[in-house]
Amino acid sequence: MRTFSLHPVVLIALIAFVIVTSLLLLVVAPIVLLNWFWNAVISGLSGLPLIGVFQAGLLYVALICLLYISDLVHIEFKAEKIN
Repeated sequence: MRTFSLHPVVLIALIAFVIVTSLLLLVVAPIVLLNWFWNAVISGLSGLPLIGVFQAGLLYVALICLLYISDLVHIEFKAEKIN
C-alpha cells in the first residue's frame, strides 16, 4: 500500500487556496455581479442612482436575508456522533 504525504507548508497553502476560492465564489462574485447589474440595468431603466461595491454588498446581504426569512432557503447544520 502506498502512502501519500504532503509537506505542511503545501497543505496550509492548499487549505488557504480552498478557503479563498470559496469566499470568492460565495461572497465576492455575487456582489460584483449585483453591482454591475444594478449600475447597468436598474439605474438605466428607472433612473435610480448608481451604487458602489459596499452598497452592493449591503444589497446582497438584504437579498440573502429576504430569501431566508421567506423560507425559500433553509440553512441547517447537523452533527452526528460516530461510534
